[in-house]
Amino acid sequence: MENELSPQDALQHAGDVGRKTRRPVRTAGWVFLGVGVATMVYWPAGTVATFAFATFVFREDPLTSWLLVALAVLTGLPAVYGGWRILRAAR
Repeated sequence: MENELSPQDALQHAGDVGRKTRRPVRTAGWVFLGVGVATMVYWPAGTVATFAFATFVFREDPLTSWLLVALAVLTGLPAVYGGWRILRAAR
């Protein structure tokens, strides 16, 4: 038969297939990381008025303002963690 592969050719073909399937997974991982970081940056930037209001109203208690910052970081954390896990698994 002409279509039979030698063991070396089969191993090379398996490597090629592995590289082709890892490439989209790595792209998805980078997208997740980008979305997570963008969420952390965009969310508080869109609520600067809320942060300023909380800082003005709760002058004696700055914890409230920092809770808003912590909430912004927590909103992006799942995407960052997912992207990091995807990129680690794609190695």
